[in-house]
Amino acid sequence: MAALLMPPLRPRKDRVFRGTISHLTNLNDDELRRRYRFGKDSIAYLCNLLQDRLRRPTNKATALTVEQQVCIALRFYASGSFLQVIGDTLGYDKGTVSRVVTDMTDALIDIKDDFVSWPTDVDSINRIKCGFYRQSNIPNVLGCIDCTHTNHRRWIDGVILGDSGYACRPYLLTPYANPTERHQQRFNGCHASTRSVIERTFGILKRRFHVLHSEVRMKPEKVCRIFGACAVLHNIALSRNEPLVNDDGAGVRLDQPVQVPAFLGVQDGRNTREHVARITMSYSLTETHLDSNITDSDLYISGFEIPVRKDRNSHGGGIIMYYKSYVRITRRHDLENCQLESMWFELKTKLRSILININYRSERQSSVYFWQYFDQMLKNALDENNNIICLGDLNKNFMSDLPSNIRDIFFISGLVNIIDKATHFDTRTGSTSLLDPILVTDSIPVLDKDTIPFDRGISDHDGTYVTINCGFSKRRTYNRSIWDYKKR
Repeated sequence: MAALLMPPLRPRKDRVFRGTISHLTNLNDDELRRRYRFGKDSIAYLCNLLQDRLRRPTNKATALTVEQQVCIALRFYASGSFLQVIGDTLGYDKGTVSRVVTDMTDALIDIKDDFVSWPTDVDSINRIKCGFYRQSNIPNVLGCIDCTHTNHRRWIDGVILGDSGYACRPYLLTPYANPTERHQQRFNGCHASTRSVIERTFGILKRRFHVLHSEVRMKPEKVCRIFGACAVLHNIALSRNEPLVNDDGAGVRLDQPVQVPAFLGVQDGRNTREHVARITMSYSLTETHLDSNITDSDLYISGFEIPVRKDRNSHGGGIIMYYKSYVRITRRHDLENCQLESMWFELKTKLRSILININYRSERQSSVYFWQYFDQMLKNALDENNNIICLGDLNKNFMSDLPSNIRDIFFISGLVNIIDKATHFDTRTGSTSLLDPILVTDSIPVLDKDTIPFDRGISDHDGTYVTINCGFSKRRTYNRSIWDYKKR
């Protein structure tokens, strides 16, 4: 007789319907944002947006409402806790939380194109370029990339910045591997400062949705979809002006860009990078050939104040001054001489006040009278401030021996020329000369100086620049929370 042995059957676990917790009725907006990252109105907006995708096709009284599903998923995204912990906190089973997170994630991915997209309209593109330019003065930047791989070739309206792990392309600028020249070193510094925005963006995303900051014990495919869902929610939060808050309710300050001009240079890989790296902000120009027919609005550059002009006529002469909006500069009419094409400005910083003098001397102007008037201006300026920078086209070759009267002026005033390269190139004779010096007193903290090569088809002069320690910074401040665990 044969016997059939069977293991004892486990009794089926009784279904228990837990008493769920609704925070929407007994919490204010600040308390809701600490738990869900959205206020009551924004949660209602999400429910209305996703109701067709989340509504259960059943009439059972125990079916989860759209509002419940949204709150469960938002709590998971915001906290990054285990599914079991989310369920115990809100009164749901772990399996229910898992299914809700999956459904909510899929629903958000379905509408991602409505909230996450590459800018296509001109206004959006220009606004993005303006924001990146304000960051560190690299023009024409549309975005930064890190920790991902994608196709960039369709982004032809500008460039993106990537680290040295990427190849330098016309549409993707990377830092110089071994910068040897000063402009390359400056570019690398600006590149690193600008590209750090992607790191800060990741930081903001992780601060708003802690699930991205912790270990997500799910399949990689689902983790990618959760990241995409958080990106959609982040953009929805921005569009609805939802403040970024920490778990303790403290606000977090975000950057605000200003408008600046876009760069439209040659888009040609390494040549593009070299072109961008050599761009410098022009603060003053001489021999402008301007008259009253050209208005200030015709000359206006976004990000700069309205230019300060001293015109002669359209046939020659004239000087102009541009300066950034955040720089404290005022014109000093009291130091100027009406006989000269010259302007004086006072730059005020945290460390010092600096007098800046811009000049243009025509070849037809008497050298004797010019230097007499110039000497008198310097004496008046030195009577109140010994921090002086003089620059411009003086039409005197500083690469040759200067007349004794000019040398005496510089010696008594304590001015020294810091430019040691030719700045004027005669295309007819092939001769070169230094006509555009930068004269500084020894109290000016010079960090860098050089010439800026120009296309000979544009000008027979090269530009000059000087970098000094002004004592102010464009870096922004942030609110930070400091915890003292010894008191807890």
